Amino acid sequence: VTLKRDKGFHIFITLKLILFIISSSISSSMMMMRTTTISPVSIRSSFSYRRRSRRRSLASSSSSSSASSASYHHQQQQRRNITLKSAGDGIDGVISDDDKIIVRFWHHFGSSKKCAEKRSSSSDESSHLFRNPTLLEAKVRRLHAFLGYNVDIPMTVSNVPEILELDAELVCKRLMFLFKVIPEFNGSKVSKHASLLTLEKEEVERRVRAVVQLEEKKWVGGGVDVEYAKECAKERMVRNPSVLLLDSVTAQCNAEEKIVQHR
Repeated sequence: VTLKRDKGFHIFITLKLILFIISSSISSSMMMMRTTTISPVSIRSSFSYRRRSRRRSLASSSSSSSASSASYHHQQQQRRNITLKSAGDGIDGVISDDDKIIVRFWHHFGSSKKCAEKRSSSSDESSHLFRNPTLLEAKVRRLHAFLGYNVDIPMTVSNVPEILELDAELVCKRLMFLFKVIPEFNGSKVSKHASLLTLEKEEVERRVRAVVQLEEKKWVGGGVDVEYAKECAKERMVRNPSVLLLDSVTAQCNAEEKIVQHR
């Protein structure tokens, strides 16, 4: 009986220990669940953070893609410009106004018989200028800087290449004097009458007087109306400014010069 009681006691104690262990493990697991449980607020904040980070990543990716697309289109446009415009395209192959002037100059210079004669000239100084493309372009650019688009520089210097041998400032002064002396003479007429720019100021004045004197000689039998003769001379110079270069005017200048020397 005693043994049976002792065995029952031991069994009871063992069961109590097992129950205690089980209850303690259950309580510890419950504590862990409490500590690791996420509140609804934290869940919402985590989801909102994820949404914000996703939006940022999408925005950065879209901005980078738009920037890359813009740079790609810019590169494509540059390639088109390079393929469309080249040095062999003439006036359309350059962009700046100065370069367009140079292209037009070489176009007229290459087709000018007078310029070809200047290139083959035996004069050392003249041939050195007309055989040096760098100096020629510098001359044209300087003339264009002084006169701008008021005068067709490429056409003017190709018609009379001797102008390139003059300083641009001197050419500008002579042109201003021609505007003053010859009525209605403007920049659009310069290229056609470019030889007038080779005349010095005193020579222009002499030739203007010679034109007036030739008009006075038309009054046969005396009674010359000087003012009317001057008006007729102006009309002649308006119609054709190069009348100052006619042989008759040159002969009149020479005759007047001989009379002055005789006096």
